[in-house]
Amino acid sequence: MATEGEVKTSEDAPPTGKVSTRFDLEKETELRFEVEAGEAAEQVELELLTGMAEVFGSELNRNKKYTFGPGSKIAVFTWQGCSVNLYGKPEVAYVSKDTPMLLYLNTHAALEQMRKQAERDNERGPRVMVVGPTDVGKSTVCRLLLSYAVRVGRRPTLVELDVGQSGVSVPGTVSALCIERPADVEEGFSVQAPLVYHFGSTTPGTNIKLYNKLTSRLAEVFSQRCEVNRKASVGGCIINTCGWVKGSGYQALVHCASAFEVDVVLVLDMRGSTTSSSETSLTLCGLCSYPSLEVWWSAPKSVDVMLGMRRSASTFTASAECPSTLFPLKCVSQTSAFTRSGHHPSQTRVCRLECLKMTHS
Repeated sequence: MATEGEVKTSEDAPPTGKVSTRFDLEKETELRFEVEAGEAAEQVELELLTGMAEVFGSELNRNKKYTFGPGSKIAVFTWQGCSVNLYGKPEVAYVSKDTPMLLYLNTHAALEQMRKQAERDNERGPRVMVVGPTDVGKSTVCRLLLSYAVRVGRRPTLVELDVGQSGVSVPGTVSALCIERPADVEEGFSVQAPLVYHFGSTTPGTNIKLYNKLTSRLAEVFSQRCEVNRKASVGGCIINTCGWVKGSGYQALVHCASAFEVDVVLVLDMRGSTTSSSETSLTLCGLCSYPSLEVWWSAPKSVDVMLGMRRSASTFTASAECPSTLFPLKCVSQTSAFTRSGHHPSQTRVCRLECLKMTHS
């Protein structure tokens, strides 16, 4: 449930000449604001006054103004509490206690355990594919997980397969980028020396064979890099996909999972909800026919999903239940497998999973 924090509006014009609004945020809450779209729209500036806060996994510096242009949608989250000023008139601005940030942190913690296990066993780190329809926050989740990984000393790789709105190069391309520092609050990740392939369209369906070919080539080059760079191998990759999830788009996701030998699939849906568990399980069955694959997704507290057999979600240490979704999942029961035509039953299983909440400092 969204709730308003303490808001103070100053009628006196600040040095920037804009009206300022102060928000005092309690711990584990976030300020959400949107900047009006359009060329004539006014920019909005953000300043952290006291405490600590972050924007999509990137920490804010105190007493520094960050500028956001027309159409920006920003969420300022704080773990301990903070005060911030907004300069200008955002289209929407409110404080919410209903935030998925704890769930994002749980996902990072689970992936970090996989990386530590990979270091101990001299294996590669997790390869994660983020899937879901358009405008559900796939790019935001990728940015968060990558920034958190870098902040603990990892060197993950961003694989950008969304040709409609590439975060690395221009639209109409697929790319890969080694992440060495957290994303800049205003500009995003530094795009020095990315690997970019030209696709030539903002819709994969224009030439699905070429799209899959470029996906395979990216996977091949990434695997070659992992063979010669141990940090890149342990860091793994986060794959951002298109919002086309049906028909040939679904087959492209299956191809991507196969080409990159994906370990974990994060499935996002609108407002953290899913379709019925049986329908979702059937939809994901093709992906989960790969023995090394796990599927986590935003869903109700307990759901049926298809879980790969190589890694066990029950190995993630956690405490207390979280109210909903996306994260370390514990297998609490198991039923017989069911598959669609063409997938061998011995390769998949249906597990009853329970979402867990991990403690944080």
